Amino acid sequence: HIGKNGRFINVEIRVVNGSRLVMGDNCIFDASERHLNYINVEDNSKMSLKNNVRIQGDVLVRFGGEFTMGIYSSINWGSEIRCDERVSIGDYCLMSYEVCIYDTNTHTTDWQERRAIIPNRAQDVKRPPTKPVYIGNDVWIGKGVTILKGTVIGDTCIIGIRTVVPSGYYPEGSVIVSPTPVFLVTYFLV
Repeated sequence: HIGKNGRFINVEIRVVNGSRLVMGDNCIFDASERHLNYINVEDNSKMSLKNNVRIQGDVLVRFGGEFTMGIYSSINWGSEIRCDERVSIGDYCLMSYEVCIYDTNTHTTDWQERRAIIPNRAQDVKRPPTKPVYIGNDVWIGKGVTILKGTVIGDTCIIGIRTVVPSGYYPEGSVIVSPTPVFLVTYFLV
């Protein structure tokens, strides 16, 4: 189902194997002229977008996963969402460039299983370990943030640039940032 005034610019959309894509009104999928974006909903999965959502990144929903995004939420270029179980993004969320959201390991952590899938272009045949990701309303996510499986982010949180957000609960109004980086200085003798 595609709502009124949906726009698709430089994007390839695949909805296959009993899956569903439900879009509200005024949703936009677009990409830069230099990069085609991919929206893949497969294996009895569901992607549901409320009104006025904008997606400028890649989305993969598989293994019966459910991906939802609330009204007026957007995610910018170079971003990626991988949903094998559940990723839920609230209303009025702003996500910058190169944001990655994963409710999955994306591949098995067992080296023997990984080796077995390599001849199949490293495509998993069964769902890797997952835990849902929930992002509340009015959340602001900075450039280069990675949100890992099992994360619950409360309303009105801010996540700083290049932060990796591990599994856990972050209450309403939290400011989540990476620890101060350690700089290594190497001196060369001339």
